[in-house]
Amino acid sequence: PTLPSCADVLSNVGLLMLLLSGVGLILGDAFSECQRIALDPQEQTAHLNSLIENSPCGIVVLDEQGRVELTNAAFDRLFAFNQHELVGSDLSRIYVPDSPTESTPSIEKVLAGETLHTTARRRRKDGHILDLEVHAVPLAVEGRVRGSYTIYNDISEQIRASHSELKPAEVLSQLVTELARVRGPQSAR
Repeated sequence: PTLPSCADVLSNVGLLMLLLSGVGLILGDAFSECQRIALDPQEQTAHLNSLIENSPCGIVVLDEQGRVELTNAAFDRLFAFNQHELVGSDLSRIYVPDSPTESTPSIEKVLAGETLHTTARRRRKDGHILDLEVHAVPLAVEGRVRGSYTIYNDISEQIRASHSELKPAEVLSQLVTELARVRGPQSAR
């Protein structure tokens, strides 16, 4: 048998090294991805807490009985409560009596596994009424609803702006109606 030339050996060694490098890169990327996905539970909790606390929207987390587990700073500012005032209680203190928005059935629906996106009126601690956009989702663990996560976004200014846009239109409509009434008999001549 003839021995391969030095060039052939180096070529095969080069191909083998290239193949091993490629496999190493693929395995390294897969391992890095596994590490990224499997973050330490404390780090995951810290990330989620940071997302909740730093959100500009009011956030409340309810347990499976509809009682407040936690609120973020934006929720506390929005409703004028301090951070621990509502913990352990339901949200009935912020509901507006006789509001067309049904609050308790909405919470019950979310705790039954439905998601919610609606507008609602809620009351601050000082009695001021807010118009809000509400997003609520069930918090499920292993297929069982353990509570809900609700985000409140204050849309009071937008509501007031839309109402103020209607007023000039109403005034103009009244002027046109009045002008037609006044000019009506004259235009018939």
